[in-house]
Amino acid sequence: MLRKHTLHATTLLKQWQQHGSLREYLIRCLEHPDIRMGRAMLIAALQEVLQLVHMLSRAGIVLGDLKLDNMLVDAHGHVTLSDVDGAGLLEEGLLRTTQLVAAQAAAQAAAMCLDPVAAEAAVWRAADLVFTQEPPTMITDAFAPLEIKVFQSMCGASHQHLVGASLGALLAALQPVLLSAGRTACFYFVTELHGLAMGLQTLAHLDRPDLQGVWSQLEAIGARWV
Repeated sequence: MLRKHTLHATTLLKQWQQHGSLREYLIRCLEHPDIRMGRAMLIAALQEVLQLVHMLSRAGIVLGDLKLDNMLVDAHGHVTLSDVDGAGLLEEGLLRTTQLVAAQAAAQAAAMCLDPVAAEAAVWRAADLVFTQEPPTMITDAFAPLEIKVFQSMCGASHQHLVGASLGALLAALQPVLLSAGRTACFYFVTELHGLAMGLQTLAHLDRPDLQGVWSQLEAIGARWV
C-alpha cells in the first residue's frame, strides 16, 4: 500500500496483479478444469515463493507479515511481494559473517576443483538452521511498524514459518470441502501439501527443513500428482 500526497488529499494506492493474491490463485489452481495443469501451476507458484524467501534471506531483509494474502500473482503466474511496510533488515553482523563464510567456502572448493556454487549454497542452507531463542512471530519489536510493538525476536528462518502457517491454514480449510465434494484425489494432494506446510512450522531448529529440502519435497509431490 503506497500513499500519494497532494496539497488537498492523501490517496491510498493499492498494488494490483491480474491473478490477485496468491491465496486466491492457489484456490483457482485447484479448481482448474485441467486437473494436472492446475496442480502443476500450484507447485510452480509455491516454488516461486521459495525463491522469494531465498532472495530475502540473501539480501538480509525480514518481512514480519509474510503470508499468502501479501503475495500477488501476475498474468504469467509469477509471484511478487506486496504490503512490505513491516519490512526490516537482519542484524548486519550476522549477514556479513554468513556472506564471508560462503565466499571462503566457494574459494576453497574452487581451489580443490570442486563446485564453488554448491559449496556456497551449503553455507546459506546451514544459515536457515540457526538457533533462535524465541518462536517465529508475525511482528517483532525490531521490525514492526511504529504503531505495533511486541517484545520478541525474529530471525531470517522465520519466513519459512510464516509461509508454512499461512499455507497450512488455507489447506486445512480446503480439506473438508474437497472431501465432502467427493474430490478424493485432490484431497490427498492437498493433504500432502499440508504436511509440507506443517513441517515449515517446526520450532526445533535442527528439525526444520531448509529451502532446498522443501523444494525437493515439492518436486516429489508434483511427480506423484501431476
